[in-house]
Amino acid sequence: LAIMTVVLFVCFPLTSFAEWVLYDNFNSGVINPNKWEQDASGLADSIVVENGAAKFVQDLGIINDSSWLKFKKSPEKIKAVRAKVKIASNQINVFCRIGGYIGEDEDGNPLWSQIRLRSYQNDTDDFYQAVEFTASYLDVNDTNVTLHDLATGGFKKPLSGTYEVPDDLTGQWVTLEIHFNRKELTYGVVNMNNWITSPITPEEVKKITNPDFIFKGIGVRAVNTAVGGETCTVYFDNVWVLY
Repeated sequence: LAIMTVVLFVCFPLTSFAEWVLYDNFNSGVINPNKWEQDASGLADSIVVENGAAKFVQDLGIINDSSWLKFKKSPEKIKAVRAKVKIASNQINVFCRIGGYIGEDEDGNPLWSQIRLRSYQNDTDDFYQAVEFTASYLDVNDTNVTLHDLATGGFKKPLSGTYEVPDDLTGQWVTLEIHFNRKELTYGVVNMNNWITSPITPEEVKKITNPDFIFKGIGVRAVNTAVGGETCTVYFDNVWVLY
């Protein structure tokens, strides 16, 4: 397995914010069908706009079940995405994320990358949130199958918690950023000025040729199956893109 070494840098964003384009602030009051392809067939029972933010509501989840707002405007040209995310309330293990495919290996297996704000229970049944990231090659024939990870981990300082006992970020807005670069992985918690970046080595990541993998989006995913009416409410706002 090719395991990537991740080097942590605390720094300012790698690109000028002036180069970014505000993709959607959801002030229209609706999910704009010209900007988003909506997939609420999975975890979220509904995706609506509430108080100027996209709201995902989950009433009953199945493990690994996902729902998305997929970018419709030239997703193949998006170099990076930045968005505010918040888990407003939760009674289940779930994460909200920004994710997409970076490229392919020589066999056509896609490289998936994501940054996520995750909610889960600890041993005392208390719920916590933490910011995590993953980059993994998936099976071209079944993208639910991970072939191997290039990077996986969680943000620590300036978050006060550790990966095992993370900060409780329930109800707090967190600004996440991810770059889709075939030579370097970059993830950021912008409002906490915390960045992780590292080159992708040793293999070469090829440009995406399979149209099924021209995908980037914001969404939610269940970590386990919800029973007994557990719920989770997640918000996204101020989505910026870098073309």
